[in-house]
Amino acid sequence: MGKKLAACLMLLASAGLISFPHAYAGDAAPENNLTEKLNTPPKSALSASSCVIWKTRVLIDQTSLSKLEKNSYSEKPAKGTSYTKNQLIVLLGKNPSAARDTLTNNKNKLTKTSDGLVDLRDAELNGFDLSGLNLDYVDLKGAEMRGANLSNSSLNNAILYKTNLEGANLDHAAINFTNAIKANLVNSHICEASLFYTDIRDATFQGANMKGAKLDTTLNIPAVMYLNSHSIFELGMPVPPNYFDQ
Repeated sequence: MGKKLAACLMLLASAGLISFPHAYAGDAAPENNLTEKLNTPPKSALSASSCVIWKTRVLIDQTSLSKLEKNSYSEKPAKGTSYTKNQLIVLLGKNPSAARDTLTNNKNKLTKTSDGLVDLRDAELNGFDLSGLNLDYVDLKGAEMRGANLSNSSLNNAILYKTNLEGANLDHAAINFTNAIKANLVNSHICEASLFYTDIRDATFQGANMKGAKLDTTLNIPAVMYLNSHSIFELGMPVPPNYFDQ
């Protein structure tokens, strides 16, 4: 009886009348493996490494950036530094390649906070292309980064406290040992990013795409992610509202 049922299901699947994970139409599945196949997600959901294409909906405010460039032109960097905080913001927006080199090779010459982190607190970085940048040990507390492209960037030991990353692209980013408490990550892309030992307490993730994100040791994960872990991390469905945390 079991073999007849399996054969019937396979016939219906081959005709396109029903569908289920791992429907090997044309193969006579052993009876004891049928339940396992019905309950196993498709290989594409488990092994796909490509993320959904991200498109920014936020453009850089070139008028404000040009105004900042004009106002900061005469600023004198502190002794031993190459750029003031405002000059670094302009460099990030106007000359990403030079900013990349500075952050990689001359971070010690950038303006620091009292904690020794590169100072980009409250910076206006909406729509900036920061992809692939080394932003380790950068303080972005309260920064406005809506729609910014941070894919493949490194944000290890950074500060993202109350940072506005709504709609930002953090696909494949390294966000480890980072303070992301109260960060706004609504509708962001965090596909296949790593967040080892990063604190996301009270951060908002509604609508975020977190397929394949690595949260093995992430601190203070919202309960909604535990309850929907399969759909969020394996199937890439948007994070639902945090109504379980109310």
